[in-house]
Amino acid sequence: MDASETIKPSLRDFLYIVFKRKTQIIVFFCTTVFVVTLFTFLWKPTYEASSQILVKVGRENVYVSARGDVSPVVRVDREEQLNSEIEILKGRSLAEEVVKAIGPTVIYKDLRVKESWTRGTVANANPQEMLVNMATLSLQKKLEVKGIKKSNVIEVSFKHHNSQMAATVVNDLVK
Repeated sequence: MDASETIKPSLRDFLYIVFKRKTQIIVFFCTTVFVVTLFTFLWKPTYEASSQILVKVGRENVYVSARGDVSPVVRVDREEQLNSEIEILKGRSLAEEVVKAIGPTVIYKDLRVKESWTRGTVANANPQEMLVNMATLSLQKKLEVKGIKKSNVIEVSFKHHNSQMAATVVNDLVK
């Protein structure tokens, strides 16, 4: 055989390798199916609630001359107005109001203040304030606020392991 000749693999060669390693292939396949099935059943479902807000142009954007002989001028910078509303909805103060209205331990049932945290902080730190702060940060991480392109609509969505709580948070935030 010349060195320039190459051996092309055939289907028979492939099947020989598959049948030779069939136990390893079957073990790998069964292990993968088992791990994926186990992970699927143990994973907590995450629900997403969303709402849409329509931002309209109000009277604050209308300029009427004091003389009255000129027609009113409407100043509309839609993108600037939508971005302002989005930043307000994403802001910490609004998220904190929602957490205080619903309750930090109602939204996040596993939320607890550890003893080591209170010792390392300011002496007059209130555990309830720390719970509110932690819940607010968690809420802001799971909150998504975005403007829908070429429209005056803002979409607000929140993810939580409890579907009712996700809907409650979004509804309170939109109010």
